Amino acid sequence: YKHVQEYAVSYKVSNFVDLDKSDIFSDLESSLKSECSEYATEKNERLYNIKFNQ
Repeated sequence: YKHVQEYAVSYKVSNFVDLDKSDIFSDLESSLKSECSEYATEKNERLYNIKFNQ
């Protein structure tokens, strides 16, 4: 925790981060449902695998 505080101060981001709050993600809204169809996701995964895993 102390390391995180020092890091935030040294990179001048401490004013953007509330380090005293234990759960900083609880206030975030839930993510929206993907607009892509399952088929499109599978197709993109196959294309990615072909391109980068050969």
